[in-house]
Amino acid sequence: MLKKQFIQLIDNCNDWKEAIKIAARPLLENDYITNNYVTKMISNIESLGPYIIVLPKLAIPHARPEDGAKKSAISVLKVKTSVYFSENSENEVNILIVLSSVDSNKHLSTLREVLNVLSDEAHYKALLKAQSIEDIYYIFNSKKGGE
Repeated sequence: MLKKQFIQLIDNCNDWKEAIKIAARPLLENDYITNNYVTKMISNIESLGPYIIVLPKLAIPHARPEDGAKKSAISVLKVKTSVYFSENSENEVNILIVLSSVDSNKHLSTLREVLNVLSDEAHYKALLKAQSIEDIYYIFNSKKGGE
């Protein structure tokens, strides 16, 4: 589900927009998404609010396939210092999972896979505590292979 080269760990960033750009970088650099996709993820949040925060401290930024998704994949960014998507402390995020899907069916199946991992409380807590790329890689790929 997740390639190691699509996982990043950083100490901090300036704001949520920069966090999304950094989180999307592996997908952009490997031609999975276009610059327009990144722009659209940001504009969606500007117009709709932080709807992408699906669990405490975790957000799944994404856009529509036609906004520039070329291949289906996810990337993960873990930021040590929280990023705030609004003045509300409930909108504090440390993990961003960028979702790119080439069509709505693939979007739903990829989202289902991600949520399957995150719905397991042990996996979710392990992700929040993860200190390395290997830890994050294992969390996403162990759930898929053999529960």
